[in-house]
This record gives sequence, C-alpha cells and structure tokens, in this order.
Amino acid sequence: MHRRTALVHLALAAAAPLIARPAAGDPDVLVLGAGMAGLAAARQLARAGRRVRVLEARARIGGRVFTSIAWPDFPVDLGASWIHGHRGNPLTALAADAGAPTVATDVDNAAAWWADGRPLSDRERGRQAALGDAFEAALVDAQRAARDAPLAEVLRKVSQQVAQTRSDRALLAQWANSAIEHEYAGALSRLSTFWFDGAATFPGEDRLFPSGYGALPRHLAAGLDVRLDTPVMRIVWRRDPIELHTPRGVHTAHRLVVALPLGVLRSGDVAFDPPLPPSRREAVHEGLAMGLLNKVALRFEGAFWPVERDWLQVVDAAPGEFAEWVSLHRSTGRPALFGFNAAAAAERIERLDDAATVALAMRRLRGVFGRGVPSPVAAQVSRWKADPWARGSYSFVPVGSTPAQRRVLGEPLDERVVFAGEHCHATHPATVHGAYLSGLEAARRLAAAG
Repeated sequence: MHRRTALVHLALAAAAPLIARPAAGDPDVLVLGAGMAGLAAARQLARAGRRVRVLEARARIGGRVFTSIAWPDFPVDLGASWIHGHRGNPLTALAADAGAPTVATDVDNAAAWWADGRPLSDRERGRQAALGDAFEAALVDAQRAARDAPLAEVLRKVSQQVAQTRSDRALLAQWANSAIEHEYAGALSRLSTFWFDGAATFPGEDRLFPSGYGALPRHLAAGLDVRLDTPVMRIVWRRDPIELHTPRGVHTAHRLVVALPLGVLRSGDVAFDPPLPPSRREAVHEGLAMGLLNKVALRFEGAFWPVERDWLQVVDAAPGEFAEWVSLHRSTGRPALFGFNAAAAAERIERLDDAATVALAMRRLRGVFGRGVPSPVAAQVSRWKADPWARGSYSFVPVGSTPAQRRVLGEPLDERVVFAGEHCHATHPATVHGAYLSGLEAARRLAAAG
C-alpha cells in the first residue's frame, strides 16, 4: 500500500539593455525552471519542432528532485523519493524509458516503539488503529459541516471524546503526525478539513529509485538547450517578444512556460511586468500554501535496527521531531536511515546547523535502540524552506482555500504564457507525477495556440 491511499475519502538597473526581436536561431519558447514540470514541457515542445530554451537558477537540473552524489557510491535523494502508486503512473513508463530501476517499499511494513525504546505491543498497535479509525469517522462528520476548520480541531475532538489515557493521546498524535503532516507537509493547525486530501491516486506500490530519482530529469533534459546558473529577476510578458531579465542579460521568445515552484512565486523574487492579474495573485499569496518536509540521511557502518522493515516509527508525548524513519537496507542493501520532519517540526529543525541536526536525530535513535548506537559515518541534511529556488517542499490547501485555486494557477495568462508545476495540477498536486503531467499540459496548450 502507498501513503496517499490512507485517507482518500475524504531590481534590475533602470537602464535596461536594448532588446532585439528573436532571430532565426533564437528560441520560439522559453521555459523558466528545469524541474520536472519545466523539463516535461520543454521536451514535449522540442519534440513538436519548437526551438526551446530552458533557464534554470540553480547549477543543476531537477528542482525538488535532487539526487545528491556527495557519497559517490551511494546516491541519496534529498528531495522527492517515491513514485506514489506505480500502476498507470506516467513516471513508471518514464523510469523505464530512462533505464532507471525502481524497488517497492511498503508503509505497512513498519515497526514502532515508544520514545524510551519499548516496542508497541499488539494491543497498543490495535488501539492506535482504532484511534485512527475514530479520527477518520470524525473527519467525515467535520466535512459535512457548514464551516471549514483546521484539522487540529478534528484531532482535539477525537482526543477529548475517545482518547482515554495519556498513551491514547500519544498514539493518536503520532498517527496524525505520520499519516497527515508527513504526507501533506502542512501542520494540522493549517490544513483544511474540507480539502486537504482532494488528490487522486494511482494504484499499486510506492517505488524508490536505488540509483537516484535524478535519472528522470536527466532523461528529460537530454538534447535540450538548458542554461544553468541563470536566475530570472523580471518577466516582461505583455510585449512580443516576451523578455526574461537575468543578471547576464535578457532572453526573448514569443512563448513562455513559467515552471517556478509556488514558494518562489510567493516570495516575489521574480517580478512580473505588468503584475499578474488579481485572481492569480490571490491564488499565489492568499490561496494555496507551501508545505515543508525535510530529510536527514544517516549512513552507518552497519545496521542496528530491524532490517526487514521499511518504516520505523517513534511514539512520543510530543510527536514531530524525528518520529518517522525510512530504512534503505531492504531496498538498497545499505545500512542507512532517512529521518523525516514535517511542518512546524521541520521549520524548527531547519534552523539548526548540520551538527546539531544530526545530534538531535541521534538522541532520538539512541532513545529507542540504546545508548550504544554508533554515530553515523556520514550525514546529509535537506533544508527546502531555506532554499531560495524552492522555498518549501510542495503545496497544500490551507483553511480558507480550495482546490479551485490550483485551476486558477494552472490557467494561461494568455495564449503566449502558460504555467506548470505540482501546484497547478488539479487532480495530482503535491507529487512529482503531478508536476510532470502539468508540464505536458502546458506544452499542449502552447502547441494548440499555434
């Protein structure tokens, strides 16, 4: 089973350089952003015979798909990790085309402990499942209400009515942190009860890339004109040609795909001239929100945890800090763990330096597995909110917003300017496949416009 099936029911200088109209060798289409959405659009347009140029602010392609090669013998995905539901998922076919092997993981193949190292008993596991069922029942009732509310209100109601003991409350809190906050990258205090789980899903297993997710953007980018280290500061979009102003000059084309993450759009670091229409500005700044899910990758000389398990969970009275781990031993044969933090916990921990972050993670592991647990031989840490070219991990629907904002964000500005990204996809948001599909749709719209 995969995670997303769990709750399905539910300022430039004043003197700008002179701009020439595009010459024969200049691009027909500019694509802003070399993440999965931008590369999908660029590849599709190039296949249709368009001259395409991709501008990317980073020194690498992939965006929030980021396979680190800091450990040369062990690629580590510090961004997206899974194909969520492999049957019918377009990434499954893309991975095959790219020659990128995948391996199944199972969120139900999990072990759980209390923070002091005591394994959850069968009775406690059953009790947690019952509390999760109670939450889902209360959620159905809350979704019939006239007023939207944060999911935290549902949790409070269930805790007051059903959670009879301190251990009950800890079990319920850990379930909500794992099943909801880690899944949707938003805090229960912000996630919309009405709309937090409005995405469609694909059936089948969740699958990891033992050699790295980065094989997919590399495959998409093959043969494309991609300009790295080229941040765009200003988009002049009403003129023909459209102008993209960068520190190194101005790029022009008759068509544009804007494939920037929602977090970057919200930051205002890229100015639109003229400003975006009010409905789109509202969707960017007051509609959807940017969530946060960070990882700490720890590599050890050997495994000290049950290697037959994919997921390791820790129940605490105050859940959130390194309460969920993924073991890579069964999928890759390597003694490595990924520790996850989401939402508010991720924001707190992101402010720590690497050494302090690893020390916090090791305190959690030693609390569970004993003080004799060895230190990792190496570690890597993600900080997606601090990343200026991401400003978060993926989008979610907060209280007061609706999925309709995704449709607004995905609508073209006009026949020459279209948008792409996971935040633009109405049915598969907050996923790599949603980003990929949005890029294909953006290319289709430009092609249809002529």
